[in-house]
Amino acid sequence: MYIGKEGITAVVSIETNLLRPAGELSPPASSDECATPSEAGEGEDTIVEAEPSSFTFEGRRYPVLSKLLFLLMKDPALLAPLEMLIPFFAALGRVTMLAAREKLGKSTLVAFLVSKLSNGQMLWGMKLLAPTKVLYVSLEEGLGDLVRRFAKMGANADNIRVIDSLPVKGALNHIAAEVHHFGAKLIVIDSLAALATAIEDENSATGWTAFLRELTAIARTQNVAIIVIHHGNKQSGKYRGSSAIGAAMDMIIEMDATDEASTRRQFATRGRWDTQPFELGYDATSGEWALLAGGPSVRESEAQLELDTQVLELVTRQHGVTKTSLREAIGGDKAKVDAALARLLQAGDVARLGLRSGYCVPALATALPDNSSDSPYSPDGCDTLEDDSGLDGRTPLTMDELEMEFGSFD
Repeated sequence: MYIGKEGITAVVSIETNLLRPAGELSPPASSDECATPSEAGEGEDTIVEAEPSSFTFEGRRYPVLSKLLFLLMKDPALLAPLEMLIPFFAALGRVTMLAAREKLGKSTLVAFLVSKLSNGQMLWGMKLLAPTKVLYVSLEEGLGDLVRRFAKMGANADNIRVIDSLPVKGALNHIAAEVHHFGAKLIVIDSLAALATAIEDENSATGWTAFLRELTAIARTQNVAIIVIHHGNKQSGKYRGSSAIGAAMDMIIEMDATDEASTRRQFATRGRWDTQPFELGYDATSGEWALLAGGPSVRESEAQLELDTQVLELVTRQHGVTKTSLREAIGGDKAKVDAALARLLQAGDVARLGLRSGYCVPALATALPDNSSDSPYSPDGCDTLEDDSGLDGRTPLTMDELEMEFGSFD
């Protein structure tokens, strides 16, 4: 394998079990030795030989299971930050457990989150992804109750599929197949106990370990977020059952109320990503859950939302406005203005004016014909950038493209 300044460019052996062949292949490596990166001076290329797929130890042949960290760090996907699907509650490729005692509103809260996600709406000052498909596995409450709740909350009915019964044997295989076939990015399981009916003793780790390993594998292999609703202990309010349940989760969120009559809910969190304790309030009339208290990340996102709104309003009013004009009109920290513009470009809310420095809204880009002279800023209107830049004004930009134009926004 040849690794230069631009990363991995070719694999010289199809025998390796680490990387797929890319480009023209050279003769496979022979010998059982695993090569490591050779020393190279600054700015020089680094040569790494392909590893064999097996080796001999004490007269027995073993497949190579380990992966060289040097190579793993060349994979952008492994270095990419966690992608949150729903603030606090769901991340792609991860499993979250929401646990609480009975009748505290677990299912109502999750249905609210799903409704927002299905529409791609704002949630607590944070913009969700585009309208997203959800597979909702409802095994406890009546189907009519769930449908009426979604209707009241204004869920996008085209983006939600509901499973209300599953065979005991192979239940997770059915879920995995549905997710793959319909392209869902979130699975909701209500509830864990109703899904895992084959496990007779929920306090025993024996049955849970294999079951939850299979559930986690669905999240990892299909890059889908999973929210598991689980019952809490009556005395402590913590999740019920074996500690193996919690150990298998990427995030544990435990919900509690100050008193039975209160509509405020407190959330304690612990897991593999940084989430501070937070508090939500429920309005039974509207079906809305409001964020009452949260960590610094929430306050930061509210400030970002305000700035994003300012930039979007200016771009909407002034077709072809330049980055310099945006900075001057908004004032303050130029880097924050640039970051807001970058977020809007990535989300597809703003488009670029070809190779020029102006910006417009995508709807106007679609409305203007090629070579339109309607715009006083650009003789070509807000075009689609069909040039050697490889960018499209109607398509959200990648992070690499954004960083090329704006620099890093860490």
